[in-house]
Formats: sequence, structure tokens, C-alpha cells
Amino acid sequence: MKRSLRGILIAVVATAFLSSCWLPEDFDARVLIAPDGSYTFTYEGVLSNVLALEAISKDAFTEENDAEVREQGAELKKEPGFTAVDYLGRGRFKVSVRLDKPAGKTCHFLSKDIKLFSVEAGEDKTLSVTSFMLEENDLESLRAIGGRTKGTFTVQVPNKLKVLSENADKKQKEGKTAKNYIWNIDDPLTAAKIVVRL
Repeated sequence: MKRSLRGILIAVVATAFLSSCWLPEDFDARVLIAPDGSYTFTYEGVLSNVLALEAISKDAFTEENDAEVREQGAELKKEPGFTAVDYLGRGRFKVSVRLDKPAGKTCHFLSKDIKLFSVEAGEDKTLSVTSFMLEENDLESLRAIGGRTKGTFTVQVPNKLKVLSENADKKQKEGKTAKNYIWNIDDPLTAAKIVVRL
């Protein structure tokens, strides 16, 4: 009897991060903050279905499973901000996302439950921008199924706004009006984080 993709789920994907199902790979994610506190989030890269990667690693990925994954990709297309979702095969999708948010609004990508990247508006007129992180056991599990999170994350802050704290890998000027805070994300055990006063 054929089993569904969820039916082959085993303990290796039971952790909080892995059970979210979507893994960011080969990506360029950006948050561009405007002087008035509004911002744009973009994501260009791959989202991989963790359950599919697990099945593939166990040589148990069937045509039925592939069809299920394609259906999940169709659901992604319905999510706010997704402008392109192209199936690359073997559980991976090339996606383009753009979310424009007014000042004071919070944004989570992919969702409140799956916070790969978050922009949270505080009552104290701050924006806190963070990326996902991995626990050691998550990292070991991902490597066991052939998954890897790798990409760049950039937060552009106009000079008129004050940066209260940040842990960027590097900083570079963006013309005369802004500065880019850049993280090279490679299976991160620490989350990228920057807090800006509006």
C-alpha cells in the first residue's frame, strides 16, 4: 500500500524547525526600510519541502509524493506576496516574494507559525528584524537528509533612523542616504537581528 508524504515522516523531522515543512535554500532575502518606517520584504530563492527531502534521503519518494508536493506549491502561490513559484523537482521550488508593509505593521515570512524572517513593530516605535536560527539537533537532522540553509540577508536602514543594536556580518553604505546591514547565512546557530528606532 502506498503511503502519503506525511506517512513517511519520522523522528528526524519532529523538531520545531523541521516540522515547519519549508526550508530556505540558496536565497537572497531583503528588508528595505523607508524613512517613514514603512518597509518592503523580498525573498528570491529556493524553498524546499523538508518532508520530501526526508523521503528522498530514504529512497522513498514516489510519484504520488511528488504530486503532493506540487499541490503544496500551488498553495504557496495563493499566499500574499508570492509573485512566482516554479517547481524545480525533488521537493524544491524557486520562488519570488514581495511584501510591502506600512509603518507600524508586523510581518512574518512565511507566516506567524513559520517565522523564517520577521519584522516586528514595537509599541516603543521600533522595528525588530530577525532571521531564523537552527538548534544543533535541527542542523544534524538537516544534514542527514541533504538539506542546507544558505543565503544572504540584507536590511537597508535610512541614515535618518537610529540603529539601536545589530549583529551584522558586514555593513556598507547605500549611496548617501542609507546603510546596508548584511548577514551571510550558512546553517546559522545564531539568528540575524537588528533593532531600529523609527
